[in-house]
Amino acid sequence: MDELKLNAWHENFQAGIEKLQIDYDAFFLKEKLQDFYNLKVDWENQHLILEMVNLDNLPKEIESQILKIYETSKPED
Repeated sequence: MDELKLNAWHENFQAGIEKLQIDYDAFFLKEKLQDFYNLKVDWENQHLILEMVNLDNLPKEIESQILKIYETSKPED
C-alpha cells in the first residue's frame, strides 16, 4: 500500500470515528472515545495498526463499531 492509500485509510478511519462520536456520547461516559484505542502507522509494512485499550469501560456496541470502521475504511489495493 502506498503512502497516499495509507493516508486515505487514516482519514477514512478518522471520519468514521467522528460519526461514531454521536453514538458514544449517548453513553455519558467520562472517558473520551479516543481513550479506548490507539491508531499507529507501520511505515515499514505500509499498514495501520489499531490497538484497543481500556475495554472494561467501553460498551461492546462501540467497540464493535470501532473495529468495523477500521476494517471498512481501508482502501482497496
